[in-house]
Amino acid sequence: MKVVPIIVLLFLLSLGSCSSPSGNSTPPTTSPTAPASPASAGKIAKFNVSGARALAIGKASGTSASLSRGTSTTTGQTNKLLKVSTSGSVLEIDSTDSSGDIVTLTQNPTMILPIQNSYFLLVFQLYPPSCSDAYIVRSSDGTAFEVPSDKLPYSADGAQQSPYDSYLLQVDPTGNPYWLTPNQNQPGCKLYKVNLSEPANIQVTLVNKPTDVVMWFVMNPNGDLIYRFDNNNGQENGYRVVSKNGTFTDLPGMPGNILLDPNGNFEYTDSLSSNTLTTLVVNPDGPTSTSSVTLADYSFAIGWYSKLYSVGGEEFSVQEGVYFPNNVSRVFSSARGIAFATANNLSVVEASGASSSAIFLGGLDSSSNAFLLSYSPATNSYQTILPGTDSIAYHVTTMSVAQDGSLMFGGVRTSDGANVLGSISSSGVTTILSTSAPTLLSILQVSSTQ
Repeated sequence: MKVVPIIVLLFLLSLGSCSSPSGNSTPPTTSPTAPASPASAGKIAKFNVSGARALAIGKASGTSASLSRGTSTTTGQTNKLLKVSTSGSVLEIDSTDSSGDIVTLTQNPTMILPIQNSYFLLVFQLYPPSCSDAYIVRSSDGTAFEVPSDKLPYSADGAQQSPYDSYLLQVDPTGNPYWLTPNQNQPGCKLYKVNLSEPANIQVTLVNKPTDVVMWFVMNPNGDLIYRFDNNNGQENGYRVVSKNGTFTDLPGMPGNILLDPNGNFEYTDSLSSNTLTTLVVNPDGPTSTSSVTLADYSFAIGWYSKLYSVGGEEFSVQEGVYFPNNVSRVFSSARGIAFATANNLSVVEASGASSSAIFLGGLDSSSNAFLLSYSPATNSYQTILPGTDSIAYHVTTMSVAQDGSLMFGGVRTSDGANVLGSISSSGVTTILSTSAPTLLSILQVSSTQ
């Protein structure tokens, strides 16, 4: 499953003003920075992910009676780093240094994002949006590689992992992550590539032109990307296309929305109020604009908090966390050129994910009834997963979906307000693993070999 998260205009203005004059198309010199490496004594070298089927971030308040603890200690945290064992128990994760001694965690885990099957990104912070520590963690054994302090990823939400956090990290076809790093002592961000070909010697390289300050970026499955940059006066300055070979080309105009077509080409509207969709094919030497089409429903082409999923060779945009006109959430298909309402008229989608054949949506309808749905592009039909045959409803607020359609979710049982952790098999069997779990802010299925 390829998941390409998209950010658009209004949210990204909150990243702060970004500055850069218009540059030429000459690629910058991007020498590697000092590599990330396993931490030294007294610093985190390993997270105990042994026996984990999933990792999670949960609220620390009110969890003492329901959370089994390891030997680690935590101080002053509002969030906790957790693992879900194969038996369904929720355990607090221990961290150790290179000598095997326990490291006390004092900062809040705020993001846990998949990089590839072998690694995930774990971010800690004291105050948003500054990230205080970040680790690239090997999922098989929990070995942690500390990210250099001047290349830490932007962390969007200090209270919990929000839907927006996943927009900050995207992965190229070779499994290397790209992320935004706040500039030192000035607004805006830089865009970096992290080379994971040698895990013990992770190289971090600047992607954007050295004079650019980046607001956001979008990557296609080929590894080409478009980023938006700003100038010191807070006036948006334009877009640059960077081919996978590193060729820079300025994109004319000020597109309102950018997404992908089924072939991985960029598509964009001329402005936020335009319904003309232009396809942009990126070649090794730069982009070529091709055909344009008129959309039937441009206003839902892609929303402020959208995520983009590729299912069955078709791209879909799912809008999360926002109420829409007529209290009806939308799923947009670029190939079909239309936006369509979800089943049960979900007025707000709070969690989403995708397998190789379906999109999963969790949220509330206009009467605040909780649902978990799956949408099959092949049959253009929805199926209600929750409530199931037992009529018990769960308000799903976070989920992690595997390729085969199995998923884990966190949320609230609406009948009594119990915090739940649940799993759903690929055949649709629901199992509630815990009814006394901490409030889960995010969850990520992993495969630990220990």
